[in-house]
Amino acid sequence: MIEERLTPGRGVLMPAQQAYFRVKHMPPGRYHVRYNSQKTGLFAAFPLHITPGLRASRELGR
Repeated sequence: MIEERLTPGRGVLMPAQQAYFRVKHMPPGRYHVRYNSQKTGLFAAFPLHITPGLRASRELGR
């Protein structure tokens, strides 16, 4: 599971529009990913089949 965490910084905190993450050192296989944003209540859940060079994107929903 990937949890969104907003931290103070410069300017106004805005909800995430996109999320990027890199998966390293995981053996090839099928995994289930769930991205949660507690701030906005949005999430995305999907299966991920890890293979070299994989790129995936999903829309956040309620």
